[in-house]
Amino acid sequence: MAALLGVKCLRAVEVEKLYHRFISRVFSATPTTNEDQPPPPSWTEGWRGLTNMLSTGARYHTPGFEERLREIVSTDRLIDTASCFQTPKVLLTSANMSFIPPVPYLFRNYEYAPGSESRYQGTSSRCTWEGIRATSAAPSLFEEAVYGACVRACASWRLCRATRHSRKWHRSDSLRFQDGGIVCNNPAAIVLHEATRIWPNRKVDCLVSLGTGSHPPKPKQGGFKDTIIQFIRSACDVDRIDEVLTDLMPRDTYYRFCPEGPEYDCQLNDASEEKLILMAITTELWLNTAEQSARVAKLVAMMRPPPSETPAQTVPPTITTATDETASERSRVGDQDISLSGSS
Repeated sequence: MAALLGVKCLRAVEVEKLYHRFISRVFSATPTTNEDQPPPPSWTEGWRGLTNMLSTGARYHTPGFEERLREIVSTDRLIDTASCFQTPKVLLTSANMSFIPPVPYLFRNYEYAPGSESRYQGTSSRCTWEGIRATSAAPSLFEEAVYGACVRACASWRLCRATRHSRKWHRSDSLRFQDGGIVCNNPAAIVLHEATRIWPNRKVDCLVSLGTGSHPPKPKQGGFKDTIIQFIRSACDVDRIDEVLTDLMPRDTYYRFCPEGPEYDCQLNDASEEKLILMAITTELWLNTAEQSARVAKLVAMMRPPPSETPAQTVPPTITTATDETASERSRVGDQDISLSGSS
């Protein structure tokens, strides 16, 4: 979604339509070539998912996912998308699994000023769809994204990776990527760091972080299953970053919006229409509460440009970032607005 809003500059309504159009095809274990083709029976889907898991380590049909990404965002390189003035600066966070422990890796459509560099690994030369693919490679759902010399040189790699022996094609100069949520499920701090490297010596007046929803704490029942769940949720925690930014950033400059409710206690691949509608209704009700309405009104007033500014002065350069955890940040510096926004 962050890439569609940032790179493709689509409206939110258009992004929502694309999401509903392709989501059922993305979370599918069965290859489909016709968009209007009805989904396979549940037992067929379950059997196909099991065979995919045993052969590739991923439940869903990853080549089909890649095909849809190329269809939606084309094959343009990330850096080439920056040629349009209205295109914001975009980064997609992924986990570089080529090291122990894994480290953040940024797929971005910008470079840094001379003498300035980021502490994070990254590239601007990959295609937009490749960045989306890397940041979406959730373990057990989709295969790892492997980029490097072997991907460019080995024409049979795509065919061989569907076998159990595909790992032999991963040469030492290739990098393996998985879901960015593994190392930075809340990328707000990374975006703040990148802003200081792109626009050094500029004050960040406002940072907004948008969460994808959280559910109330539940008592731990004990047992091996709950222990594994605890480990996963600890690794993907988003609250610690929120607490640090709340403590360190000046008052009224940091806003985080993350609705809470039992409706958000769902699986990552839950794409049922009923669940999506329920979460949308819950989010709208949460935003319409007195507390959240006041925060939104204050944020809008802060972001609105002064009347004295001309339209040419208020066109905002933007950073958009995405992982599983939606994050959105916005800052005004002098006579320019710097918008930092994103989604999962």
